[in-house]
Amino acid sequence: AVEEGGGGELAEKMESEVPGPLFAVAALNPMPPIVELMRDPVLRWLALCVAFEGLAFGGLSSVLYFYTAARLGWDAADVGRFVSLVGLLLILVRGFLTEPVIHYLGESRTILVGYLADMLHFLLYAFATRGEAMYGALLVGSLGMCASPAMRGLIARQIPGERL
Repeated sequence: AVEEGGGGELAEKMESEVPGPLFAVAALNPMPPIVELMRDPVLRWLALCVAFEGLAFGGLSSVLYFYTAARLGWDAADVGRFVSLVGLLLILVRGFLTEPVIHYLGESRTILVGYLADMLHFLLYAFATRGEAMYGALLVGSLGMCASPAMRGLIARQIPGERL
């Protein structure tokens, strides 16, 4: 039997070893970093570039099936193969090529070359009349897959953590 007061030390020790929360709930609020971005005019434009890039790729994802079906006669299997290759290239480029490209070109040139490649790749999609042209455009577009991580890194380093 436990004597009166004999288990108190163990309970106190257990309470002191209980870890705190894994993260602060306030860290879930996205507004402080957004407000901080909008204060600086340069960061505001950089953030808008990232937002418009997201809109462009979201728009492409929304209409790709309908566009390729109408323009190229693709069915679901053709689109599935194409989108699978997009995903594979994204994994390969972002996983293995982004860091060496940024190291070689520098961050700002990587962003510029990447966004120019994205622009060209979207234009090539627009004028593609055969499936092979879509795959060629995708290879051009893979050059642009380094731009987004470089841009996000540039933006993230502009705001010290204590200001968020």
